[in-house]
Amino acid sequence: MGHGRAAPSRGGGDPFAAGPGGKLVAVAGAKGGVGTTVTAVQLALAARAAGRKVALVDMDLQSGDIASYLDVQFRRSIADLAQINDISPRVLQDAVFTHQTGLGLLLAPGEGERGEEVTDRTARQVIGALRSRFEVVVVDCGTQMTSAGAAAVELADIALLVTTPDVVAVRAAKRMVRLWDRLQIRKAEETVTVVNRHTRSAEIQPQLVQRATGTTVARTAIPAGFKELQPAVDSGRMQDLDAKSAVKQALWGLAGELGLVEAAPPGGGRRATHRGGHAAGGGGERVLPGLRRRHAIEAGGDPAQGSVGDGTDALNEIAPPSTKGFLRKRGGGDRGQVTVEFLGVLPLALIVLAVIWQLVLVGYTYSLAGNSADKGARAGAAKGAGACQDAAAKDVPGSWTADIDCAGGDGTVYKATVKLHVPILFPGAADFPWTVTGTAGAADETDLAGGGD
Repeated sequence: MGHGRAAPSRGGGDPFAAGPGGKLVAVAGAKGGVGTTVTAVQLALAARAAGRKVALVDMDLQSGDIASYLDVQFRRSIADLAQINDISPRVLQDAVFTHQTGLGLLLAPGEGERGEEVTDRTARQVIGALRSRFEVVVVDCGTQMTSAGAAAVELADIALLVTTPDVVAVRAAKRMVRLWDRLQIRKAEETVTVVNRHTRSAEIQPQLVQRATGTTVARTAIPAGFKELQPAVDSGRMQDLDAKSAVKQALWGLAGELGLVEAAPPGGGRRATHRGGHAAGGGGERVLPGLRRRHAIEAGGDPAQGSVGDGTDALNEIAPPSTKGFLRKRGGGDRGQVTVEFLGVLPLALIVLAVIWQLVLVGYTYSLAGNSADKGARAGAAKGAGACQDAAAKDVPGSWTADIDCAGGDGTVYKATVKLHVPILFPGAADFPWTVTGTAGAADETDLAGGGD
């Protein structure tokens, strides 16, 4: 279950043997609850599954949850490295927990107040030591920008900012981007924003997030998947998340887009949906903005991935009227979604209409039975039973099955009774096994006239 302390290697060489400088990915959240830790953990697991040597660092120093997400109990943390000037391989080995998945975990301190011991200098030393021994280093910076987290974002090859498609989170993302720019940590165009819990029906779509923040939004949008995530989160077994999970497939697809993996994502090679029709990790045809710190790119590159302005006025569009207008201009994708949703509720709508129509037929049958009996009684009172039958039957449409009883009366009142069968939806096709009865009477005129049948 991943419990216990990592056993240091006493022989056979250093398990963290030095290698080339690893790629550093910093994952920060626009605000709490947007899925920052889930994103960081799954990116690390994807890179590890692809055969990379991966370190996952919890730099959410006061409320880090990576240990809980991966079912780890380990007394060492990044705070234990705070007072060490020279982080040797043995020192690093004692602080890093080797998880059953093969990930090297450097956890946040269990006591939140110890997070203050981790300065930007400590963060730079730790990150440098990890990058020299791991191919990929993923840092969960949390949502509170500490000096250590700021150092991680500044040093990162790729800085991810996770947000959800709602007004509060997008505004928080914009504030974070502006904070990084003011502190000269990172420019907006060097930041990749990941939209989590994305739905096609949401009013705020990735394009609008890109305009609002001035960042590049990842092609891979992570779908909402509370039900599939909850069991893995509650059990602390994020590594056991079903390979068919839409969230896992999207996050592993994001890992491919970031260049952390080369293999196909889980679930039979099926890749997550990317805007623009490109598969994740498509052969290096896209240079991520974070890598501009290492590689110069040509001006006027892919306009779909370049800077789209500073986004100063874009948040004015994150309101229902203007957002809906913006979305209507995006094309027919949402219209297709509306069509699918309409087809989903169509059977229920038809059932409701059928029930209403049946109730109308029942009411109409009651009206027919009463009117028919009344006309039959009047005719029978004047001319007898034959006239009663003819008059009552004439007032009933041919699609209704009628039983007419012109029994006459006691010499004073002539009575007629009409029983009609209630049709099922379509008169004449089938009837219910119960009937509607209408009864009427009229002053008997046959005896006064001295005749009658």
